[in-house]
Amino acid sequence: MQAVISITNGTGLIEPEIQENDSKPRHHLSDSAKNDFLVGRIALENAFNQYLSKKNKHSLKKVVINNYQSGQPYIDGYETLHCSISHSYGLGVGAVAPFRIGVDVEKIRPH
Repeated sequence: MQAVISITNGTGLIEPEIQENDSKPRHHLSDSAKNDFLVGRIALENAFNQYLSKKNKHSLKKVVINNYQSGQPYIDGYETLHCSISHSYGLGVGAVAPFRIGVDVEKIRPH
């Protein structure tokens, strides 16, 4: 099985519920940082549901994403899958694979 990667543009996604559904307080973050956090998780959710679809399984309406103490994300109930999230300036990337995987996205800025 191959990896599945999803890219999401999340400009303007911020919803008030993010504080209530997130186990880690993020009150200190700016709206753009909260938006980036959310868009990264949406990208991972999309990648996960695409992964399930490729395996001829139904997508999940609620995907619960947590983090190990190391910071590595995982999907509840699917801890054997490897996941990666990156987000920057409103762009989120999520990846799921049955093997170790990592993704990164950064805005190109002049030096």
